[in-house]
Amino acid sequence: MQHITNPVNAYIGARLRQARLMRDISQKELGQRIKKPISFQQVQKYEHGINRISVVLLQEFADAMRLPMGFFLPDQDIEFEPVLNKREAELLEHFHGMNAKAQEALIALLKNTRRGG
Repeated sequence: MQHITNPVNAYIGARLRQARLMRDISQKELGQRIKKPISFQQVQKYEHGINRISVVLLQEFADAMRLPMGFFLPDQDIEFEPVLNKREAELLEHFHGMNAKAQEALIALLKNTRRGG
């Protein structure tokens, strides 16, 4: 008996894979980033549309990759550019954890470095 993949599950799975690759996250790592960790094989099944992703789990995946849930849904006219890579997201995460004075100092340093000074 051949398994027929639901087109919506396939679309959401493809978007999950696209987001994971944009964030440079392995299937194993993504599976470990959610509240109740799952295996890389299960992530793979979701990505291929073999298994249906619950709304709750989809929200956990979206949160883990810092994306709005709408990114994964079909027929959404929402732009998500630019999408940060893993290194950029890490930098932004640390930046948000700094106080305003430290943020200003870092911005000044980066501007100075870019000018070659």
